[in-house]
Amino acid sequence: MTAAHRFPDFLDHVVIAGPSLPEVVARFAELTGVQAQPGGQHDIGTANALLRLTVPGEPDTRYLELIGLGPDRSAPAERDVFGVNTRDGIGVAAFCIRPEDLDAHAERLRAAGIEPHGIGDQSRRTPDGELLAWRLISPPSGVATSLEPFSIDWLASRHPASATAPAVELLGLSGRHPEPERLRARLAAAGVGLDVARGDEPALVLRLGTPRGEVEFSAL
Repeated sequence: MTAAHRFPDFLDHVVIAGPSLPEVVARFAELTGVQAQPGGQHDIGTANALLRLTVPGEPDTRYLELIGLGPDRSAPAERDVFGVNTRDGIGVAAFCIRPEDLDAHAERLRAAGIEPHGIGDQSRRTPDGELLAWRLISPPSGVATSLEPFSIDWLASRHPASATAPAVELLGLSGRHPEPERLRARLAAAGVGLDVARGDEPALVLRLGTPRGEVEFSAL
């Protein structure tokens, strides 16, 4: 990824996060009429549910991740990913890109003065017992909304979108930020051409086509 790719070419998945996964799933279903499919448990104490993000005429290579503390979890997550331990409510938290070469992408970020938050291996088991493993340039901990993407390499694992049944249509993803020009420059260094408008607080705005019509939200 050497040039700034426009939406949705750069996208692997979008994250909606909240303190409790069941609450995130229920709220999303209330707004859209679509029930997310259980994804699995993460080692740090979070769990997720998934939906395919469809784009007409394109393969199913993008998905929506709903994430929060697992339904049986009473303690905080071991890492405050997407602010699940500290955020006030449910919202569009982050987005992930899929560079061709994760290590080369990390070097390009460093050359642009952007230090990656760390590259590491992660995994989870699906409800049917399949192990999915990946390498990740991690999102920052304790941040409820990040307009700078994290990055993933799915290694030999199948892509989650290929086995996720419920779907919503991906219509748009954009951002708001107090310093949009500075943010656009950092996004360009990451190979991302995201539309960013000026706003009082950082926010990601997701537009979806659903059985209940077009839905646009930043906070749920």
